[in-house]
This record gives sequence, C-alpha cells and structure tokens, in this order.
Amino acid sequence: MKVLLIQTMVLASCLAAGCASVQPPPAPRVADATAQPPPVAMPASSPTRAARPAPLPAAARNLASQAERASRQGDHEVAAAYLERALRMAPNHPVLWQNLAVVRYRQHEYAKVEGLALKSNSLAGADNALRAENWRLIAEVRRLRGDRQGAERAYAEYRRLAAAARTH
Repeated sequence: MKVLLIQTMVLASCLAAGCASVQPPPAPRVADATAQPPPVAMPASSPTRAARPAPLPAAARNLASQAERASRQGDHEVAAAYLERALRMAPNHPVLWQNLAVVRYRQHEYAKVEGLALKSNSLAGADNALRAENWRLIAEVRRLRGDRQGAERAYAEYRRLAAAARTH
C-alpha cells in the first residue's frame, strides 16, 4: 500500500507538470536503447469510490511490484511476463492492463499498446485520470506510427479526460 501511495504521488507530480502545457508532450527518445527507462508506475488517480477497481489479490500485487522493478532495471520482457501472470489472477483490473501497455511501449511494440490501453479504458469505469493516461499513450503510439489525425483525436480525448479528472 505504501508503494502504491509513493507511485501515485510520483506519477501525480509528473501529470501535473504535463498538464501545464497546451502542446502534446514531446515524444520520448525511443531510439536510445541504452537510456534507463522510467519505472512502470501505477496511474496517478484518486478515483471516486464507484470508479475504484477492486483491490488486487496479494499475489497479483506482488507480481505487479516485481514487474515495476524489472522495468525500472530495463528488463521489460520479464516485466511483461510478471504483468501477464498478474492479469491471469485479476483479468478485470484496469491498472494492470495500463501497466502492460506502458511496458509494451517501452519495448517498442506499438501495435500492441493501443489495444492494451483500450482494454484498460474499457475496465476503468469513471476513473478519468487512468483513462486520460491511456489516451495520452494511444496518442503517442499513433504519432510514432504516422497516424497524425488519429494522434490529434487521441490527444484531444486525453486533454478532455485530464481536465475532467482535475475537477473531481
């Protein structure tokens, strides 16, 4: 629980910094494979009680923590394996799907990212902060894949949901 709180606070500060800009966030340097990737972070949301997903079983929570450590160390394949195991235990947990989308993004598996983020959104209910983060990720992979119009639509949805998340 303490780790979740710390992760939430770190990601909340990152989101707050990003919300100050009108322009879409700059693309991460995906070509630099030697750079240390940022950790897989739990989404910074403080959803309403109705929007909050069911708590993760202890074993799935442990796997998610191991995935975060592995991704932080650059071992994204191991991180993905941990998250896939956690998803077998909690297949309807939107945060696990979002974390897997982030790991696949770091692996440059852009074709998979959008589907994983959309799956997370389909389970996220009224958690606008999580849904916004998924749309930001979708926008970025669309941009990287050359779908400029799709990226613009996704960024618009990201901004709409991020604004809604700030007001609740």
